[in-house]
Amino acid sequence: MNGYFSINKKLMSGALLASSLILSACSDNDSKQDDMLEFEVTVSNLTAGQPLSPAAVLLHDSQWKSFQTGHRASDELELLAEGGDNSLFLSSSLDDSYVYLAESGAGIIAPGEYESFQVQTSEKYLGTLSLSVVSMLVNSNDAIAALNGKAISALEIDESMSFELLTYDTGTEANTETADTIPGPAAQGGDREGFNVARDDVRD
Repeated sequence: MNGYFSINKKLMSGALLASSLILSACSDNDSKQDDMLEFEVTVSNLTAGQPLSPAAVLLHDSQWKSFQTGHRASDELELLAEGGDNSLFLSSSLDDSYVYLAESGAGIIAPGEYESFQVQTSEKYLGTLSLSVVSMLVNSNDAIAALNGKAISALEIDESMSFELLTYDTGTEANTETADTIPGPAAQGGDREGFNVARDDVRD
């Protein structure tokens, strides 16, 4: 297990853990915000020694997916999975009308640490609302920890949900795991290459 997610709902809410996720929903008494949902998200790194890149957190319709297993990874996901840079992944996701929110965590989540933040979206999306979280395992060539489209529409106000994030090989780079080909702290003394446009895994 790489992380944990938990979500808690208020009339605005959600919570996420990276390797583990917690989602919580909250209420908002401000009349100007009555049509909004806010989720408190906490991403926790439960690994023994694997730092996680800044988490990409997305609220979206159930028809949208961050990726499809068995299919070629997008160039934006490759950049995230090889170098930990989620900026293009998030910006390109927002180009899709089914994606309502796409935010980045503040920084690396070290083993045993966590990051919490709040995300909001319109209440009109609640019926098909889903959550995705993606983060790179930085002591790897192209591995990610991800929650790929978890339905959260049934979450009640002040209720929490918890999830473990699965680990995926994106298939964009050979798994040499050497100090020259991974960007994380385990590669100290090597070239510590991150993203490389070439795709040299046995299966793309």
